Amino acid sequence: MPLSQKLTASFRDWSASFLAPFRLQVNKDEPPFWADIVRERTLALLYDAMHENGNIGTSTHPLDHVHNWGLASRALECVDRQEHGRLSVHHICKELGCTTRALQYAFQTTLDLTPLQYVLTRRLHLARRELLSVSSGPSSVTKAAANQGFQNFGRFSHYYQVLFGELPSDTLRRREVVMFRRNGKL
Repeated sequence: MPLSQKLTASFRDWSASFLAPFRLQVNKDEPPFWADIVRERTLALLYDAMHENGNIGTSTHPLDHVHNWGLASRALECVDRQEHGRLSVHHICKELGCTTRALQYAFQTTLDLTPLQYVLTRRLHLARRELLSVSSGPSSVTKAAANQGFQNFGRFSHYYQVLFGELPSDTLRRREVVMFRRNGKL
């Protein structure tokens, strides 16, 4: 039972927009909670797709272009539960009891990206949230990167700049300006 054309188009448009930050610069004033919005929208679209075909509560879904909606949804939840440290595709597969190929296929057909791309994007957004957090943010870019499992800080900075359009040090500097303004020191 395939999805309606409207829902399929909606999901394809959304998944294309998900990758847009990798191709274009993101608005620097965008809130740091973009990853949460992406997750919620993904789960809503998955729910709509399952509901449309009457398969709520099952882990498989008889769609021509989707191997397993439930697997993708559970993988997103697994990634979201991991707040700090390096989360690997192998770890997700082990936790979900699936093969790497099954997870790759579920992500490609539902989100049009790989699990590794999603995990990297999620970790970058969590690092950005730390850098922008006035109350409990880290005192350095290195600490924010390390908290999210990045070991190569040059690559972290590169990926960060591609996604957000600014260096992590610029984000931290903006946070410090906000802190000074709040404390009346600027």
